Amino acid sequence: MEVGDDIEELGFHPDYSAPNLHYQKIEREVYASTAEFLTAAVRWCKWCLIATAAYGSHAHPELRFLRGLRDVELRSTTYGSLIVAALERIYYSFSPAVSRFLMPRPRWRAVVRTAAVRPP
Repeated sequence: MEVGDDIEELGFHPDYSAPNLHYQKIEREVYASTAEFLTAAVRWCKWCLIATAAYGSHAHPELRFLRGLRDVELRSTTYGSLIVAALERIYYSFSPAVSRFLMPRPRWRAVVRTAAVRPP
């Protein structure tokens, strides 16, 4: 992603020393476009990343249960859809890092399966 203005004589690189806080404006624009891109990616990928890492596959029966709960039960009402949308924004902000942590750690995956995904 390239940002900047031709009048800066630096091409697509912002003038970091400009007193008019021009760099902060560009930083906001980059943040907004990155957030929008990640939101679109999350809408495309509807897998629960932490649970998928815990079970090792997105096709596990427990995960089909969770997706059904989310997609059929919760999203069937207006308020449920709003709640799911809000929770997904929060969840997908940290779940990629957690799933990367879980993948090489079988004991932690077992803990997540037992305590978080489907408690006894």
